[in-house]
Amino acid sequence: GNNEWPAVKSVAVKNPALDALGSFKADTLNVGTLSKNTALAQKVFDRAGWR
Repeated sequence: GNNEWPAVKSVAVKNPALDALGSFKADTLNVGTLSKNTALAQKVFDRAGWR
């Protein structure tokens, strides 16, 4: 396998690496919330010289 959780909940996967991690726990944070800080985050990255 590719060691990725399946995107479809009903898909059964037999993968020892994923089994070792335990049950998948979805994040409750809405992805749209992250985009509200994108411009500020980019400014911080630029100022710090992060690439």
